[in-house]
Amino acid sequence: NRKYICYYPGCTVIATNYNEYITHRKTHGQPLIYECRVPGCGRTFNHRTSFCSHIQTHQPKHQCKNCGKLFCRNNILQKHNKHCGTPLR
Repeated sequence: NRKYICYYPGCTVIATNYNEYITHRKTHGQPLIYECRVPGCGRTFNHRTSFCSHIQTHQPKHQCKNCGKLFCRNNILQKHNKHCGTPLR
């Protein structure tokens, strides 16, 4: 059971299917805007791909084995690893 959340700022609608979501989305009468609902963030995006990339910043999955720092993307961790020499305690 997939749910389709409307990320328009201030909207709390959650559609139960894609067609219902598309129909609802048109009620806003403006270009689609995605709003990050993580407390304290509130950033908005015009494109779903940008929004999805941003959401990953709130869910870091890649951890440095030396210092323990978390990163949202593996390529950023790899850059960090080149300069990190602090062993994890």
